[in-house]
Amino acid sequence: MEYLIFWVAFSIVVWVMAANRNRSGVGWFLLSLIISPIISILLLLVFGKLATEEEIKEVDDVKADFIQLYCENEDFASKNPNFKRLFEDVSNNKDGITIAQLKDAINIIATEAASAKKSVSDMDVSDEEMDNLSKIEKLASLKEKGLITDAEFEEKRKKLLASI
Repeated sequence: MEYLIFWVAFSIVVWVMAANRNRSGVGWFLLSLIISPIISILLLLVFGKLATEEEIKEVDDVKADFIQLYCENEDFASKNPNFKRLFEDVSNNKDGITIAQLKDAINIIATEAASAKKSVSDMDVSDEEMDNLSKIEKLASLKEKGLITDAEFEEKRKKLLASI
């Protein structure tokens, strides 16, 4: 009888662990009753946490930003084999691409694009656009130095790019 009480108690622990990992608590509870709470805990630890809807949306937004920036600056970006491969992977929805990789690529492409646009004669670029591009470069350097967060950089970069 005591064995059954411990079995059910540990199955409840599995339920809580599963719910904290964005998995079905009831499903994992029932599974742990059938196979074993210890095996279920081990499986939960191996499978890890599922991404939330907000995390999935953030990844999709960063992917969309990368694709847009890549396409806008394809003449520069396609010359870099790493960016080209990353673009193909993102376009084909391959797994294993991290947000950090995409944000780094976005920062580099944005900085290079800003540098390339900066070298264009002043007749082709207005003073306001040049000012926005230099602001993006400054934001990228602040982010690299750790003085602003990725979220702050992305927010300000989007505002500046939208105004160009």
